[in-house]
Amino acid sequence: MSAFLKNVFSIFLGLVIGYFAVVTYQWFNQPDFVEQGDFSLYVQQKNSDKVLYTTSWCPNCKQAKLFLAKNNIDFEERDIESNIKWKNELKTLMSDSVPLLVMKDKKITGFYLPAYIALKNTSK
Repeated sequence: MSAFLKNVFSIFLGLVIGYFAVVTYQWFNQPDFVEQGDFSLYVQQKNSDKVLYTTSWCPNCKQAKLFLAKNNIDFEERDIESNIKWKNELKTLMSDSVPLLVMKDKKITGFYLPAYIALKNTSK
């Protein structure tokens, strides 16, 4: 029985080590959440200097919209499912994920809370 338990433990330990190796690899190879650049072409329309690309079913999009609204940060929402032009804009921004918050000098991919908090602090 003890040889069986040793084998089970060895397999379990190998799976745990393998899992953490994969997670660590993914963490080190994830894209930057905040990218600096000139994105002024995408925020020239309307009154707001911030554009949020979203979909109706995305939970992170809902969190981003709620955060911006609660903190009185003006933004223009662009639902990429309702307008093909906005979906194409998202592709030209080299992104395939939402939410994507675009400003004149940077873009924030996903609902990355530290970047949103920094945005809130600078917009006061």
